[in-house]
Amino acid sequence: MTKRLEIQGLIHIKPSEKQIIETVSKSSIKNCLQVLPVNFNYQKAEIENLVIFFHFNDTNEKYSVELRNSIVDVQDGWNEQIKPDLAIEIKTERIWKEILVRAKTPMDALDNEDIRIKNQQGDDYPEGILQLVQFLLLFAP
Repeated sequence: MTKRLEIQGLIHIKPSEKQIIETVSKSSIKNCLQVLPVNFNYQKAEIENLVIFFHFNDTNEKYSVELRNSIVDVQDGWNEQIKPDLAIEIKTERIWKEILVRAKTPMDALDNEDIRIKNQQGDDYPEGILQLVQFLLLFAP
């Protein structure tokens, strides 16, 4: 009965915070990033264009996330032809997953040197934390 009501849109079953944390922690970082477009709230998007490169130091994986005209595009690797607005270096996948589920704040991660933020020129840019937080707030946890 519950399943039928959910399919008909008459009730909405939301996973618990614990279930979300467990799911994210067991998922690959690629899957965590690939699901970003699904959790994107385009209605909140005041930023029209933004490119962020992510580099996970523990696995040496690289991804790019582009927000353009309220559409999120996640790609494996980096297009070296593009200058990102921000490049985020993250010590471990676990740190990013904690940020995604809001168990750790980006500011705490920056303060603990778990992440480094760089600007288009490749210089350390801790002020980019504001852009990163604004970006993250566009997504449901």
